[in-house]
Amino acid sequence: MGPERFGALADAYGAAVARWPQAEREAASLFMAVNPDIARDVLAAAERLDQQLDEWKPLALERDQLERAIAAAPRQRQAHRLLRWFVGAGIGAGLATACAAGLLVGSTMGTDLGQDHLQAVSVAMDDEDGLTDTFLDEGST
Repeated sequence: MGPERFGALADAYGAAVARWPQAEREAASLFMAVNPDIARDVLAAAERLDQQLDEWKPLALERDQLERAIAAAPRQRQAHRLLRWFVGAGIGAGLATACAAGLLVGSTMGTDLGQDHLQAVSVAMDDEDGLTDTFLDEGST
């Protein structure tokens, strides 16, 4: 562990090495043994910050002060409504495009029927027995 990592851990977790992540404690102990002056300075600065944080108290507001602060806060902009409209329009356009593509593919697929298939459909519409004969004749060829 180097001085930068030791300082970063002290800044993040404070001066009490016992509160540092378990995986970092052994390396921190070794760093403190090898570099006692640097470790002492870093931990002293972390201790001062810990004390300042411990002494800090949130500002207590009276109810009327709180209500005035909330009333003075900026209002939500209309951007959310516009964004929702664009998302809805995009979904609608996507669905319309998918429907149009389906109609286009379906119409082109329907024109590929050969004359034999059209004749079979025609016979089927005229009489059901003729359809069976037509399919039996086609299967034997």
